[in-house]
Order: sequence, then C-alpha cells, then structure tokens
Amino acid sequence: MPRLNHFNPPRLLWLVVGIILGWFSHEYLSLEKQNIPAYILRDDKPNNRFEKTTNTHKPPQKSDNPGEFSENYFSYLLNEQAYQEAIDFLTHKNTDEANEKNQEDRFRKITLQHLISTLEDTDRNNAELILIFDYYLNRRYDDIKILILLARYHYTQGYINDALQTLQLALTYSHHQQQQQQTSQALDQLVKNTGQKLSDDPLELLYFYERLDSLSLSKPTFYLRQAELYIQLDDFDSARAILNPLLDHKQFEDKARQQLALIRPKNTTPQQVAEPETTALRLTKTGSHYLLDITASDTAELSLMIDTGASMTTLSEDRFEAISHQLNFRNLGQHLFHTAGGVTRGNVYRIDSINIGEHRLENINIAVLNFTQTDGSDGLLGMNILKHFRFEIDQDKNLLNLQRR
Repeated sequence: MPRLNHFNPPRLLWLVVGIILGWFSHEYLSLEKQNIPAYILRDDKPNNRFEKTTNTHKPPQKSDNPGEFSENYFSYLLNEQAYQEAIDFLTHKNTDEANEKNQEDRFRKITLQHLISTLEDTDRNNAELILIFDYYLNRRYDDIKILILLARYHYTQGYINDALQTLQLALTYSHHQQQQQQTSQALDQLVKNTGQKLSDDPLELLYFYERLDSLSLSKPTFYLRQAELYIQLDDFDSARAILNPLLDHKQFEDKARQQLALIRPKNTTPQQVAEPETTALRLTKTGSHYLLDITASDTAELSLMIDTGASMTTLSEDRFEAISHQLNFRNLGQHLFHTAGGVTRGNVYRIDSINIGEHRLENINIAVLNFTQTDGSDGLLGMNILKHFRFEIDQDKNLLNLQRR
C-alpha cells in the first residue's frame, strides 16, 4: 500500500494565499481594461466597488462591452448627483485617439439629457450642477445647447441678469439658422417667464427690459412692453424715445401710436410730483475708468470700479478675505461668471448692507473671484447695485450723479 504524504499546513496556507491573490489580480486588471480608474474602488465595502452618494440607485453591472459599461457608470454618477466624481471619471478615462471624438459626443449626449431632466425637476436641482457646466464650457465655450441650458440654470437659481448674458453669448456664437432659432426661442421664453414673475413689481420689471436693451437683446415687442412700463411710472420722455422709432415699423406702427396717445402732453401735469434728490459723489479716475468708495456692513471700506457691463458686484478673493471679519454675510454657493478672460467659477455671498453716499441698500449679492486688480480697486461695482439708481458720470468734474429710483 502506498504511503500517504504528511499533511503540511504552511504549504497549504501559501497555496490558498496564492489563489486569492491571483483572483484579485484578475479582477483588478479586468476593471482596468474597462477604463475604470482605481480611485472608484472601495476596500471597506466588499460587495460594492462603487462610491455612491445615495442608496437610491444600484451601480451598473459589468458588461462585455467596455464602452457601454463606461457610459452606464457615467450615467450612474450623474443620477447620483456625484458631479465631481463624474468629471474626474471623464478626465481620467483612457480613450484611444480614433474613438475619442465619438466617445466624447456620447458622453455629452448623456450629459445633455441629464441637464434637461434635472432642470425640469426643481426638486432635483442641485447647486453643484454648476460643475458640469464649468467642465464642458471650459472645453468648448461656444457649445450652444450647453449655453442655453446654463441660461436656464441661472434663471432657476434667481440670476436673471446672468441668464440674459449667457443667452447673449449663445446668440453671438450661433452661426447657423437652427442655433439662432433655438437661442431666440429660449430668450422669448425667459422674457415671458420674467414678465409673469415680476408682474407685481413694475420697477424691477422695467430694469429687466432696460437690461435687455443694454445687451442688444431687445425686439420691437420687448420695446412696446418697456414703453408701457415707462408710461405706468410716468416716465413719458423715455417712453417717447422708445416708441417714436417704432412708427417706421409697419408691423408695430399702430401699437406704437396707441401707446403714444396715452402719454400726456408735455405742458399738462395734473399733479406736481417732487423729483428725487440727486446726490453727487466724488470719483477717482484711473485711466479710462472710475473708482467709487462704498461701505459694506457699515464698517468695511471698499473702492470699486464702475462697470455697467457687470451684472453683479465683484470682489477679489484677497480683499474679501481681508475684510470678511467686518462683514455680515451668507454664503449662497458657487456660480459661473462671464469675464473678459472667459467663463470662470466663483462664490456668491449676500451682504447685509451697502452704503453709497447717503443711500443704503440691504441684502446685496456680491461675487468673490480669483483675480488681481492692478488699478487700485477692490473689485467691480455692478448693475445689481446701480440698477437702484438713475445715474450719470460727469467726466469733467469726476462726479457720479445718483438719483434713487
């Protein structure tokens, strides 16, 4: 009878370890071949390799088609609102040059579908969605569909001026008739929604139409509504200035004449209304620009450059950090801004008060961006403050004449 070998526990232990290591190496290399970065692996949840932000969706299952699995995983991250992880995934995935354009188009299509569905569902609207817009616009700043959706996103966040500025960019980059039509329709819808939203605040609605005009976005129908608001607020000279050019437009001539008939003659005023007092504030001229000193939260002194093209008042990060202990503010989150250098991301804060001369404004939003001012200013004085005034710059005397609306 043959002799049995003695049982050798150490040799058996090493055999088991070798089998486990071989299995793990096979699984890891299999994941690497499917373009899944190692940073999504987890070692604290053996039954779930994927980092999840919620438990509402299951991670995608492995597929024999690596491209299909990658798209499913990317969709999964978007649905979980794990936007930074989704961007990291796009940044680190390995794609051969021949398939790069095709794969980029597929991932962009998934992104567009997610943006549309999210913006239609206000309960899912997440402030972190701005990361997706930032990623795509930094890769292609003239993507019309992304810009139109960004305008819609700005609007849902309450940034109407930024929505208009984004649509202005979209119109600038619309080189085809279909793109122009899509952007024009988006603008019409935004104007309609804003008219309904601000119907009880004619002054704020008038500023909206003035902003349309300043961005060269106005149409004859918009001018007619703007004239109605001027008449409602007894600003007849401004109404005439808008309506008279429409008399030469056959389609709108009759409506313009009807509104002009509502304006009282210049020499008849049923009631003398006192004009708001005009305040003259000293400006500091630097090159072709003007700086104005203001006070935030009653204590922080700021010198801001007047910029009627800026929708929001802006401070540099360095200056904000230096005076933040003097301010009463609330962080409203991140936001995308259109600057001379392109699209950039920054934080928005709500300051309790701003003082301009003897005028006090409360609950004013400011943007804090990473830039360095070389003109001695702390930032830009934008239209979210200036809109509260009728103003003009006296260039001979370096004065800003303000009249409260």
